[in-house]
Amino acid sequence: MKAQEIAELFQLHALTAMTEALGRGAFVVAGAANCRFYYNSPRYADDLEIEIAGIAAPDVLKRIDQVIRSPLLIRTLVVDGISVESWDQSVQSTARDTWTIALAHQSLSRAVSTRVEISYLEYPYPREASVVEPMSSEMRRAYPHLHLPLVRHYLPAAALEQKIIALKDRSATQPRDVFDLDVLFRAYPDALRSGDIDRSLLSIAIDRTMSISYELYAAKVGAFLEPGLEHLATREHWNALSVSVIDRLEELAR
Repeated sequence: MKAQEIAELFQLHALTAMTEALGRGAFVVAGAANCRFYYNSPRYADDLEIEIAGIAAPDVLKRIDQVIRSPLLIRTLVVDGISVESWDQSVQSTARDTWTIALAHQSLSRAVSTRVEISYLEYPYPREASVVEPMSSEMRRAYPHLHLPLVRHYLPAAALEQKIIALKDRSATQPRDVFDLDVLFRAYPDALRSGDIDRSLLSIAIDRTMSISYELYAAKVGAFLEPGLEHLATREHWNALSVSVIDRLEELAR
């Protein structure tokens, strides 16, 4: 089993446990996990990012920590041959809490690391920017033995805006944001229109996209692709992908 599949199984089991603890409408799946679970991204999510508004951060922190460390989640993971080696609440702030989890599986010689990131929103996206619905049919086919949870996630326009903002705000520009933008732009070309996103934000996103080297793309995205999709990690694909994303961002800036 590929390391990223093990991390993904943990993410899905953790989402189910969080839904039972907090309620399916209490949080929103965002970022790479949203693209992967709902929009058929061929790239495994390197973390599980969820956003919460309306619940006090200390209450969320306690409940999520209990979920991640719960014996029930550990027993559920055992069904898929996964054991938890360690938990580390590595980042804690008023805006975000992050747990890093090390996972073991008999098919791997060393532990797999994944993260759960909880962001606390003072002003959440409008309710119409998200929806509670089943995960994609591709996810259901990939994991027929799982009862995948019904959770709230961001719709395409909000998901695109988040990825554009991520290009601006990250301390280190990440090629995964450009990859996810390409997935979303191709599937939902009309989700955003000119004027929906601030032009100064789009200008920064374009510059950041242009600054990414192929070597960084291959290292950061290539390892997280589904088996058999190695062609998506080639220089030719990166060149075409980045040009396509820049073209779409420039269209939105007109």
